[in-house]
Amino acid sequence: MDQAGYPKRFAAAIVAAAATIGPIIPPSIPFVVYGSMANVSIGRLLLAGAVPGCLMGLMLMIFNYVISKKRNYQKENRASLRDVAKSLVSALPPLGMPLIILGGIVGGIMTPTEAASAGAAYALILGVFVYRELKVNDLWRIIRESVMGTAAVTIIIAAASPMGWVLAYQRTPFTIAALFQNAQLSPEMILLIINVVLLILGCLLEAMAILIMAIPVLMPLILSTGIDPVHFGVILTLSIMIATITPPVGTVMYVVCALGKVSIIDFSKEIWPFLIALILSLAIVTYVPAISLWLPNLLMP
Repeated sequence: MDQAGYPKRFAAAIVAAAATIGPIIPPSIPFVVYGSMANVSIGRLLLAGAVPGCLMGLMLMIFNYVISKKRNYQKENRASLRDVAKSLVSALPPLGMPLIILGGIVGGIMTPTEAASAGAAYALILGVFVYRELKVNDLWRIIRESVMGTAAVTIIIAAASPMGWVLAYQRTPFTIAALFQNAQLSPEMILLIINVVLLILGCLLEAMAILIMAIPVLMPLILSTGIDPVHFGVILTLSIMIATITPPVGTVMYVVCALGKVSIIDFSKEIWPFLIALILSLAIVTYVPAISLWLPNLLMP
């Protein structure tokens, strides 16, 4: 994008905003964590994220198009049908991974853990034998990075577990649920309040920590008000993913700014239109449950 003439700060903003779609489109680690902690079908959660993820992409493309037209950014040549066909063919092998993972889980062939192992084995075969970009010497580095990533999530879970126990012992989740019920708030108003609180917390805490701490507190409230837990899982994950690009603690923001050599101030000036696009997507997903539930109801009724 820099070579094509786009300003670095704009390129960083759109890349960071698009990165929030990753954990919504299956497969998704936050969905696996949420499903495990909330006792919700992981297969249905993964399917539920597909349409909202496409909606987020569409909203970002619309905002990106309007901004690019307004600023007279350079146009690219329209791809021919032949170019599209060649790109599709070259993309087919990597697209096999989500098919293996989702197909295995939805079809009842594999558990999420087994599907993850099958996906890793498929990626290993592609990297070593198809693309030949992965060498045997790279395996130790990959295993080490995987262990470190897993350890980081495990430490967060370990730190949050005692807090969850204390909250349960003090009956805090049920107290919060009773407060909302006594206030006689509608499910729509409850979801609005939760979204606002999560977006604010996202400016201050790491996304996975919010997810792990919010589930035991909010689930009794969600179940008592009749909100579908699969639908809420998408809302919760989308909210905390938006938080990864907001200062001062946005993890994706720091990574993109470091890679693109862009200051946080410049990034913050460019990211706000895309934040609006993502928050609009969150509002649509929140108040139109069919966007999340249509696909899982169709394939896993």
